Amino acid sequence: MKNLNEPAERKTHTLTSSDKDNNYQTLFNFSRLFFWVIDHEGTFLEINSFMARQLGFSRSRLLGKSILLICPEADLDSLLSGINSLEKKEHIYRRFLMTSGTGEPIEIESIMVKCLWKNMDCILGTGWKICKDESVYPGNLASMAETIKDLEAKIVRMSAERRYLEKEISHKEILLAEKNITLKQLLDQREKEKQELREEMNKKLQHLILPLIGRIQANGTDSDKKYLKALIHNLKEIITPLFSRTLQNMDLLSPREVEICHLINQGCSSKEIAEMLCLSVQTINTHRKNIRKKLGINSTGINLSTYIKSSDSQ
Repeated sequence: MKNLNEPAERKTHTLTSSDKDNNYQTLFNFSRLFFWVIDHEGTFLEINSFMARQLGFSRSRLLGKSILLICPEADLDSLLSGINSLEKKEHIYRRFLMTSGTGEPIEIESIMVKCLWKNMDCILGTGWKICKDESVYPGNLASMAETIKDLEAKIVRMSAERRYLEKEISHKEILLAEKNITLKQLLDQREKEKQELREEMNKKLQHLILPLIGRIQANGTDSDKKYLKALIHNLKEIITPLFSRTLQNMDLLSPREVEICHLINQGCSSKEIAEMLCLSVQTINTHRKNIRKKLGINSTGINLSTYIKSSDSQ
């Protein structure tokens, strides 16, 4: 015997196309709304049982007949124009009269939409009998239609606002990109000018200031030499951050060696430099060897004059 406390087995059933059609037909016929399906000529293809009972007709009496059978002449033009307008609209809302089997006019409000019924392009209508006391009417279709219109209008406005905002954002992004390009060009130009200024300051220091200080230092008193040494140190502290990589190599040299490099760059020979500085040729050659060693070209075979000129041109 089966234990009643055991949970019942759940059976699943996949709906077939026939099951779905039966479900739709049941919903269609047992609804408390008027439901009807007509073709584009206005011929009834289907009506639900509730509508037939409210009108006092049998379903077989109306099926295959024109909707004009239950529509008074006064409402014919309005109804026909509404049906025709469905070619351009998704739905229409209409209040119109239907005539019952006893000749009594019944006012309804309805919404009609295009649909596919049994593989045919048709029109599905749904409506409700309008009571004198509309407070008993569950869900006024007119209010629903107005709500739908309001929502559609809001959607249109929101879409327009969105397109406007997207256009504004796109325009601002383009302006921002252009400004970024201009700013980058200005920064690049400024950096180039700063680099040129660094190079120029370094050349003037190496070629104009340091050689003069070296001469004064060579001929001055011990006290002068101390002050000049401090002066050279302070100048290098100020200028060194501005040196380019190539010109910083020249900073390894003493003022006398820088002076000799300057004269070599002017095309002077060792003998001419010795005469100008009141030194021996041997001393100048010793300085040249020290210069090559400090610049790292002692064993490269590079001509000192060529190296100095290439450094000066950078």
